Amino acid sequence: MYQERIQQNQKFLLRLLNLHIGHYYPLRKWLGIDYCGVIDEVSHLSYSYDSKLIRKGGHLYKQQTRVYQQPDLGYKLNLILDCIPEAIIPKYGQPSWGLIGMRLARCSESVFQPSSKDTYVSSSYSDSNYGSETFIRVVDFYNDVHRGILEFDISDIPTMATFSQGDLLLYYYLYNGTNPNGKSIWAYKLTRTDWSESQSTWNKYKADSYWTTAGGDYVTSNPSGGNTTFPESYGWMTWDIQAIVENAYDTSNNVEILVRFNNENLSSGSGSYGYFYSKEYTDDTTKRPKLTVTYEETCSNFFPFF
Repeated sequence: MYQERIQQNQKFLLRLLNLHIGHYYPLRKWLGIDYCGVIDEVSHLSYSYDSKLIRKGGHLYKQQTRVYQQPDLGYKLNLILDCIPEAIIPKYGQPSWGLIGMRLARCSESVFQPSSKDTYVSSSYSDSNYGSETFIRVVDFYNDVHRGILEFDISDIPTMATFSQGDLLLYYYLYNGTNPNGKSIWAYKLTRTDWSESQSTWNKYKADSYWTTAGGDYVTSNPSGGNTTFPESYGWMTWDIQAIVENAYDTSNNVEILVRFNNENLSSGSGSYGYFYSKEYTDDTTKRPKLTVTYEETCSNFFPFF
């Protein structure tokens, strides 16, 4: 029934786009659609016939070619829904549901940059805070493990969104010790939401409040994390954390992330110190941490008029 009502409204809007007075299509003109063919309700393509006369064997023939055009209906029809007041199309003239409360599905991409807060914690300096540093340092060296923690605010993503992509991106610019090229590094869900950028340490997530496990509380499943490997050269590194993003969205929380080497506490001579720019980095703000999210708004704000 739900899908049937959506389809009824789509067909109703398509009929509005086909409304014409002679060769004048008022709604298409208003929306900037110059094409005057028919819009197919199944393919959502507009079409018309391009006719011309050709001569064969001394006879004239009419040759017709069916011409198609895609007028970006997803965008155009949403524009109608956003702009047409109920006074023009009253609810009793609309099929099943009120048009003003319905939005067609459309794909959007949001880039969240910089992070809302970020820092790193160190096992060797377990009571030190690094929230003001211009870098996030991740280390796998014996007795000197470092982990990054970050947060992104995604509260502006509309309700009823369906996600197809969610990536954490950090700009890798320096290493000390062993070259980490090829080493695996993970991004997991940090389970604390109220940690303090200016107070968190290896031992505490804020003043007088201890992590359940020193080094940060996180889970490796439900939701699962994402991993990548260090490249040969510096630049952007990307973690697929769609599951973490979806979990944060479903629970109305910010996206909380802990970044750590897959293997830690490595012996002397094999440890790596990897550096990423933090949100405090000002020389090139485009290299600060960012989260990119692609989602589809599936009929958000879809409410009936009774």
